[in-house]
Amino acid sequence: MLGMEGITNMPRPGAFKTQIPYSYMPYSMDAKYIFVARNPKDCCVSFFHHARRQPGLCFWDGEFNDFFECFIEGDNMPYGDYFDHLLDWYPHRKDPNVFYKKYEDMKKDIKDVVLNLAKFLGKEYIEAIEKDNSVLYNIIQYSGFEYMKNKYEAIFDMDRVQKDFKQVPYGLQYMKEFVQSLNSPRSLSEVQYVYKGNVGSWKNHFSAEQNERFNKKFLEKMKGTEVLQWYPVE
Repeated sequence: MLGMEGITNMPRPGAFKTQIPYSYMPYSMDAKYIFVARNPKDCCVSFFHHARRQPGLCFWDGEFNDFFECFIEGDNMPYGDYFDHLLDWYPHRKDPNVFYKKYEDMKKDIKDVVLNLAKFLGKEYIEAIEKDNSVLYNIIQYSGFEYMKNKYEAIFDMDRVQKDFKQVPYGLQYMKEFVQSLNSPRSLSEVQYVYKGNVGSWKNHFSAEQNERFNKKFLEKMKGTEVLQWYPVE
């Protein structure tokens, strides 16, 4: 959203966050890739709440049952079918320049994940942590869920953006104007970009019939992969 100028002037080494499948990702041996997998059922629920709170997706009055059908079919989802997305990255989980981690591992022991990630990124990163323990705890704090949630909301606060930038970046301005053109309900004025980040929240949303259908597709799509051990069907 910051445009080419933002990329050109970005501090190096730089980082990009994206939901693009591996086969669409510009690739370089000099780059390092971090992929986070998550239980597809929790992804479905998280995406549902995200869609309800994102006016640009035009799903503000949608119900979970409708979203479930979209998710399990995959064709009409932004970035495509999640199962295909997961399978696209899966063969590269052991590539030397890919750090492959489960979201659930991060929730269980973020300290261990940060240490392993530091080793993956390079000697200077793990040495910085070993020399000063406050570095590790700052990383954990500033990548924590609550901090990230507040930070996201600040990033997309147009009044704040206008104060921090001499001119609102083109991408953000386009997004603002597009959302205004949709005439979405006023009750959506408080947009949330991050929901709860819980593990197992799908159990509060899936019906028994939905769970059975989801398990069937999951077993079919992930046949022969370790993903079946990561997320045993329930």
